[in-house]
Amino acid sequence: MPGVFASGSISSAGGHTNYWGAKKNTSNASYTATGIYDVPHSAGYVYQVMIQPTTDNVHAVVTSKGYNTFRVQL
Repeated sequence: MPGVFASGSISSAGGHTNYWGAKKNTSNASYTATGIYDVPHSAGYVYQVMIQPTTDNVHAVVTSKGYNTFRVQL
């Protein structure tokens, strides 16, 4: 049965806030390059990521998913 295991927000500085759920990770997202963030979690390998930018004219894409992080490019 689908459900939300983790949720959170990432600031432009990489701060990981508003996180909640069973598979969250309270560590900050890693800012790896201009507009690229590695977001920590504890969901393992089987999970889905949905991203919604909260700023106009910003497009976000999940470029990779790993065991304890996924990468987002803005």
